[in-house]
Amino acid sequence: MNNRKRGLRRAFAAAAAAVLAAAGCTVLGDDPPERGELRVLAGSVINYESVLLSLNASGRLPEPLTIVYPRDGVVTADYPLTQLASASQRARDAHRRLADYLTGPDGQRRISLLAHRRAVRGAPGPFPAAPPELPFPDRLETVNALVAAYYDEYRRPSRTIYVLDVSRSMQGERISRLRASLVGLTGADNSLTSGFQRFHAREEVTLIPFSDRPETPRTVTVPEDSPEPALAQIRSYAEGLRVGGQTAVYDGLLRAYELAREQAARDPDRFTTIVLMTDGENARGTDLNGFRSRYGRLPGAARAVPVFPILFGEAAAHEMAEVAALTGGRTFDARTQSLETVFKQIRDYQ
Repeated sequence: MNNRKRGLRRAFAAAAAAVLAAAGCTVLGDDPPERGELRVLAGSVINYESVLLSLNASGRLPEPLTIVYPRDGVVTADYPLTQLASASQRARDAHRRLADYLTGPDGQRRISLLAHRRAVRGAPGPFPAAPPELPFPDRLETVNALVAAYYDEYRRPSRTIYVLDVSRSMQGERISRLRASLVGLTGADNSLTSGFQRFHAREEVTLIPFSDRPETPRTVTVPEDSPEPALAQIRSYAEGLRVGGQTAVYDGLLRAYELAREQAARDPDRFTTIVLMTDGENARGTDLNGFRSRYGRLPGAARAVPVFPILFGEAAAHEMAEVAALTGGRTFDARTQSLETVFKQIRDYQ
């Protein structure tokens, strides 16, 4: 690890420790933590002030949240209400009337009291004194370093299991798109957003191809230092996927749950998700009813692992929607957008 990354990590950990300690949390570790490790014996959430105040006002919490404001300041999230240059005069008049209301006394009062957002013109609200306003970093490399540090060093490491249809119907362009989608997640796609949707340091990635039956899983853990060899292994494996046989969707999915249980027993401190990609209906092995029955007998921790089915080709949309609802996931449709785009979208849930 280079000195810059080590410095960022230590600075973040020390700052977080100070804020949480001030809130009454018990923090274990060195001061500052020697490797930036921070273990907190308290539930916590980081979000917009308005979201936290709304939660406290909702009546749904067993006890109110204690809201902690960073002493050195905050960055305000602005969402401008902007009209298009091509807007008609009627639209411009409507935009002006709306803006006048939102910035007027009644609009400001309602925004403050109902949305728990600070008014810009002095309306009342349940707010402490405004903390200092910090400028957003104006250098792209600074922003990139901060976001990368979050994904690669500070957030809970993830475990991602991909259940991949390589049956005969996937031949040709479909298997090429699947290979390209996985390769893109290893960092081969150099676009701005893709840099944050790649496989991250400390992430455990498992690929389970299936056709007539699930194939032997391949698991790679991306190390924090020198991740490229591990990413190259994933890339090589994805490029070597071959098609043939029928489609045993639920046998592949059940194998993923078995593996998730085994991996969690060895290393429980990971957030686990399963991605199911198939281009057809189940044609072999366990059916949906069988999966539903066996899923219901899993331990609670295993049932908490969500499945994100990808609708591709002739996939059975109604069955995939039921799998997503049963497991707490959601479906993604690669029939109306590229498979590469869908794989990147799912990264927001991993």
